[in-house]
Amino acid sequence: MERVHQQAIALVQGHRDVQDWSVRTVRRRSFELYLVRDAVESRRTVETVRAIAEVHRDLRGPGGEPQRGFSSLTLLPEDGLSAARAKLDQALFAAELAANPPYTLPGPAPYPEVEVWDPALTEHPQEVLEDLAGQMLAQLAREPHAGPSSAEFSIHLTETHLTNSQGVEARAQDAELFAELVILSAGGGDESEFYAALRRRALKDLDLPAEVARFAALARDSLGAKPPPTRRGPVVVSGQALVDLLAYLRHASSGAMKYQHLTRWELGQPVYGSHPLQGDPLTLVADATLPWGVGTVPFDEDGVPGQRTLLVEGGICRQFWADDRYAQYLGLPATGAFGNLCLPAGTVPLADLLGEGPLFHIVSFASMDPDPITGEFVGEIRLGYDVRDGTARPFKGGALSGDMESALAQVRFSRELAFLGHYHGPVAARFGELAVGGD
Repeated sequence: MERVHQQAIALVQGHRDVQDWSVRTVRRRSFELYLVRDAVESRRTVETVRAIAEVHRDLRGPGGEPQRGFSSLTLLPEDGLSAARAKLDQALFAAELAANPPYTLPGPAPYPEVEVWDPALTEHPQEVLEDLAGQMLAQLAREPHAGPSSAEFSIHLTETHLTNSQGVEARAQDAELFAELVILSAGGGDESEFYAALRRRALKDLDLPAEVARFAALARDSLGAKPPPTRRGPVVVSGQALVDLLAYLRHASSGAMKYQHLTRWELGQPVYGSHPLQGDPLTLVADATLPWGVGTVPFDEDGVPGQRTLLVEGGICRQFWADDRYAQYLGLPATGAFGNLCLPAGTVPLADLLGEGPLFHIVSFASMDPDPITGEFVGEIRLGYDVRDGTARPFKGGALSGDMESALAQVRFSRELAFLGHYHGPVAARFGELAVGGD
């Protein structure tokens, strides 16, 4: 790791066409276990090392105005000197074509101590994977009409070394557990699969038997489920489905999006546009220091320290998160990487959010990608429930649609909280009026 790191520094340091540079070398060891049905298909251990060198080149625009170009190259341990120089030449050529307003790289700074290295994962990773596979199979053996279709368990141990031309010298290590499960349910001549992915930093944060039991129940509910009726009205979205829907918040609060005039949010203004507030005022935090968060980092790729940043308070935009370059363009403090999406608890118990129908309750999307500019969304529903007359009837298929500004103006958040690796906030949210298209 150190050899390729120093090789990359020697390549760019002092080059006449490189005015600023950074080298970020990453060593990743991955321990992987794959199952097909209830049998182990393969076990793998993979190690990779690569150095990502960023080169920043000062240029002049058509009118003589100062500009700065940027590009990057990746060096591998097997690259010789001639291959490395060829990569640098290509990067410098690309930097000349990618002119931006001038900016500088960050200098040294104190970095926070963050909890991202769990000895329970790192000391005997392959044994952890075997145990998790056993937990999954044991739980599914207790589940009626449910069994394993396939599964992947992996633990990734990552070391990072960052050096730049402004004096940054930083090191970090982190561990991450990943589980991808496909659970098969069969009955009445029908079959249904339910897909789920889980990411955690700490083993204690994953109750796999409970998760498997929940996924098995969802797989059973998918059996024989039909598309929903077309209806507009209250919709409750929970769990990972809620996180998928709230992905818009990361884009809308981005300094890069603000600089490019691609977000409607304005500092000091409500985030609901022209829609009057009818629900819970939104408070949004981007937290790169959350203990055991998947997005937690001591420093970002530029060397900006990880921070906890209040972006929206009481429905008012207070700050944009921004890397070092876009923060300079906007004249704002650099917050670094977004980190983890965090919302405070609401005031309504989940049972009350679900108690007043008719409503739709969506627990899983097959796809959900809100437009990062307009906030409009259409998401394909993997599984949901039509709640009427005290009964929750499962459905699959159909689509949820709306726009985030009006949706946020009428949302009520649950009192109960959930930690989903990269999200800490209400387990569910009830939106006053969204459209579900089905039969």
